[in-house]
Amino acid sequence: MAEQKILILGSSGSLGKALVAQFTVANISFIEADRKIFDFELDDSKIIQILKENNIYLILNCVAMIGLDKCNKDRRGALWANCYFPQKIADISKSLNINLVHFSTDNVFSCDQKELIYDYCNTPCPLTWYGVTKYLGEKAVIASKQTIIRLPMLFGPTNENQLISKLIYSLKSGHRIRVSKDVYNTPTYTPDVSEWLCHQVINQKSWGEPVIHLSADRLISLYDFVYKLADKINLAENIDGVLGDDFPSSEYKPRHGGLKADYKNTFSFDGSILKFTNFLQGT
Repeated sequence: MAEQKILILGSSGSLGKALVAQFTVANISFIEADRKIFDFELDDSKIIQILKENNIYLILNCVAMIGLDKCNKDRRGALWANCYFPQKIADISKSLNINLVHFSTDNVFSCDQKELIYDYCNTPCPLTWYGVTKYLGEKAVIASKQTIIRLPMLFGPTNENQLISKLIYSLKSGHRIRVSKDVYNTPTYTPDVSEWLCHQVINQKSWGEPVIHLSADRLISLYDFVYKLADKINLAENIDGVLGDDFPSSEYKPRHGGLKADYKNTFSFDGSILKFTNFLQGT
């Protein structure tokens, strides 16, 4: 019998790359799929053929259009990537009895209430187009009785094109930066997420609830978070704290995000700071 494999959809994204690295080290059989080798707009019959030919037993869907402004400007593209594609994969995986894990975001909530850390019992109420499209995708996946994993703001070695890394690399390049003091989240280290998923796969554990929150254990302002990172590499003096309104945007920007994890082993924020600064310092 052919070896069963995991399909990582969106393997060239930040989470996808972390999963590829983690599964490779753990010797877990998988195949990668991104837009370079997999047309996400393929018809259902072609997708089914790919799943059957590769003996896929688990799909990890990391495909998404992210960025509030980007999604607001390309509403059709965001709707396709964040809603229609997850619905297509959820329907197919259900018909073939293949497990699906779809990754979502804290932006399905309003993220406008101070000091509220959202758990899975809170009712989604997105206020951005990005959040709306991700919530519609969630509803399709839940309807197929598959699994949603929500994630807050992510950072790490594979998140080089996202906000935290861009700010840190700008500091390391000698620039002075401005960071919002009134934007909050529970920043989570991407390798912590990939390690958790790897552990679930290796131990063949069930995913539990249909909606899972994974997150670090600290609600912190973006300014304080970046300052902590910069302080570890002796660059904190080049950061200015400002208000979120100082950054123009075509889309409403939620300021009070973050998630409460469902599991006892919530990721350590302090531990993730240490691991990421070690990476930044090349140790």
